[in-house]
Amino acid sequence: LLGGGLARCGGCGRPMYAASTVGRPTVYACSTRSSDCPSIVSVQAELLEADVVERVLARLSSPKYRKALTKSINELGSREEGESRVVELNARFTALGEDFADGLIDRESMRAGTVRVRVNIAATELKMAQREVLIDLPEPSGEDIVKWWEEADKRRRRDVVSIVVDHLTVKPTDRRGRDGLDPHRVDYVWKTQ
Repeated sequence: LLGGGLARCGGCGRPMYAASTVGRPTVYACSTRSSDCPSIVSVQAELLEADVVERVLARLSSPKYRKALTKSINELGSREEGESRVVELNARFTALGEDFADGLIDRESMRAGTVRVRVNIAATELKMAQREVLIDLPEPSGEDIVKWWEEADKRRRRDVVSIVVDHLTVKPTDRRGRDGLDPHRVDYVWKTQ
């Protein structure tokens, strides 16, 4: 559920990946070698994923959140308009390179422009992905969202999590045992506030 580096180590900030050992529960563990991470964070995958699902579904069930998400997506226009915007932004990369090569702008201006174009492309692509998910979701009632989640396949669930959660950071802990996940151990950064 948390592929692509959505879960990050609270010790070093690097991605956490699912790891399993025969006879033990699957965990999300820091991808860093022990000498490079002061904490080597790990957490039971089942507990972390349950927390993620609960928070994501609560967010998607919130009429306020859904209204903000819908407004953001509607500003983009149709899917075709979004795709056209990405093509336009990619053309700007080419123009920046040509302007730099022709001496019309300096290196600093080219770098600043490149960063802005990349940010705009990422924001447009995120809104396009959010649109695809939103179209599929039921109205924001807790029961309908939960039912939709239970019927969705694993890929669709991952898509939903990836368009709602920017990343989450799992902090180190000294606590051991099967008491569940300490909710203060995980910090969430959401893509749309």
